[in-house]
Amino acid sequence: MDEFKIYNVTPILGVGMPLLLTAITKNEYNIWQGELYLFLTEDKATLIDYAYQIEGDKWPNSYMSLDGKFVEDELLRQAGWRLNGYLNEVEYYKKYGQLVPPLNFNLTNKTALMALWMRNNCREQIISIYRKTGSKKLKAECELLSSLPKFEALSNGH
Repeated sequence: MDEFKIYNVTPILGVGMPLLLTAITKNEYNIWQGELYLFLTEDKATLIDYAYQIEGDKWPNSYMSLDGKFVEDELLRQAGWRLNGYLNEVEYYKKYGQLVPPLNFNLTNKTALMALWMRNNCREQIISIYRKTGSKKLKAECELLSSLPKFEALSNGH
């Protein structure tokens, strides 16, 4: 199994609309790997990442069966927790005087990832994902992105 998905995340004041990439793999030895890569679309394109591995068909210390849906749901929960942790770390509440809105994750397509590439300076983050991921599909997307040209806006009408 090798599954790769892209989600738009609820827009957040001062952060923009985060983009979440998830990858789920399961190898022939029955080892599941879940990965998340959360891009915050402010100027520097901050990347929050997280990965875990589970061996077998049960969630550790429980009787819950593992499948792609279960791993995906856990990645979405982790993305929410990690984004809230990051926002607490950067004192979001003090800076903007509001709590983080409830987060929604909406499946989107590769166009959103290409738009991120074109809008933000995220080359280093894409290279980092390429090096870290165990997903062949996500690795191929990173290769494709890094091969695309970036167009800079012309100044003074030239």
